[in-house]
Amino acid sequence: MVEKYRWLAAVIAAHPDHRVVGRTRLQKTVKLLQRLKAPMDYDYMIHFYGPYSEGVQSDIGLLESFGLVEEKQCTGQDGSAYFVLQATEPAKKLAERPEVKKFHSAIQI
Repeated sequence: MVEKYRWLAAVIAAHPDHRVVGRTRLQKTVKLLQRLKAPMDYDYMIHFYGPYSEGVQSDIGLLESFGLVEEKQCTGQDGSAYFVLQATEPAKKLAERPEVKKFHSAIQI
C-alpha cells in the first residue's frame, strides 16, 4: 500500500507535463479520485471554490520537504496569485505504478 502522501505526489505527476496549475485544481482532482475509490482518505469541507481538504494542503508541504514536488507562486494577468505544483523525478516514478495508472484517464481530463 502506498502512503497517502505518495499517492498525492503520484497524482500531481500524472497530470499533463507532470504539473498542476492551481491548488483548487488539485483539491478537486483528489476529491474526484476518492469518489472513484482511489485509496486516499482526505476529509473535505465545502469552501469558496469547491471541496477543500486541509490534509491535502498540509501534505503538499510534506511533499516539498521530501523533494517530491516543487510549488511555485505565480501572478495572473489580473494580479492575483496562483500556485503551480511541479512533480520531480521520484514522483514521476510513483505515477507509473500500476495502482496509480488505472486513474490516469480521470486525472488528465
